Amino acid sequence: MSTDLVPRTPDGVEALYGSTKLLERDKEQTEAVQAEAELQFSIEDFAGGHAPQLEVLHACRVSRRILLMMARQAAKSWTIAGAFADRMIMRPGVTNWFMGLTGTAVHENFWTKVWKPLLFKYGLGPASGTKLNETRMTTEFRNGSRLIMTGTDDTSHVSTFLGNRLAGSMIALDELQSQKPGVVRQLLKDTLPPMLSPTSTLLLSGVIPEVPAGPWWEESLKPTWQQFSWGRVRVDSEPQDATSREWVEGGKTVWISAQARGL
Repeated sequence: MSTDLVPRTPDGVEALYGSTKLLERDKEQTEAVQAEAELQFSIEDFAGGHAPQLEVLHACRVSRRILLMMARQAAKSWTIAGAFADRMIMRPGVTNWFMGLTGTAVHENFWTKVWKPLLFKYGLGPASGTKLNETRMTTEFRNGSRLIMTGTDDTSHVSTFLGNRLAGSMIALDELQSQKPGVVRQLLKDTLPPMLSPTSTLLLSGVIPEVPAGPWWEESLKPTWQQFSWGRVRVDSEPQDATSREWVEGGKTVWISAQARGL
C-alpha cells in the first residue's frame, strides 16, 4: 500500500492533520513526563531501527486518521501497542480504546501476547503504579491515562462508550479484513465520529484482504487516511546471529532487529 497519498512535507501534515506546533508540544510533553517518571519507554528504542515502524509511531502523535494495511506477521499488533503506550505516557487522564474481532481473541492475541509483555518489558507494569484488570482488559497508568480493550462482538461493552467524547484519545479498530461489513460501516459512520475530537486519533488496521472489495478495501482507497504498509518477514534468508529478519518493502530489503518485532 503506497503512502504517497498523503503529503509528507510539514505543510502537507499541517494541512491535513493540524498545526505542526503539535509536534513540538508533544515532544516537550513526552520529555517532561518521562523525566519525571523515569520511564524506560521511548518510541526510538521501541522501533529498534525499523524506520517504517518509527514513522507510524510519530504519526500517531499528530495525525487524526491512520490506516495500517499489512501482510501477516509484520509486527502490526506490536506497532499498535507501542503507539498506545506512547499516547498514554504523553497524555495523562485520557481514555483510549482498542477494538478487535471478539473479546476472546483480543484477550488471547493482544492483551496476553502483546500488551502485557510490552508493559513488563519497558517497566510500565504494576511495579510502576499501573493498574491492570485482567477480566475487563483495562489498563490505567499512574498518570490517569487508560486503555480499554473490547471485541466488536461485545455490544453491551461497546454501548457503554456511546455519547462519550474521548478527547485526546486514540481509538484503534483492528482485524478489519475479518470484521463484518455492517459493523465496520456502523462504527465509522455512526458510532465513532461523535466520540472523536480534533485531538483524537482513529487508527484502522488489518491485513491485505483476499479480494479488493468491502469497507476495509474501500477505506484504503480514500486519501483522507495517512496510510502505512510493509511486507511480511522473509525466513529464507537470515543473518547468522538470528537476531534479525529481512523485511521486504516495495522490492527493497531492510534489516530489522528482533527488538522491533517485540522479541
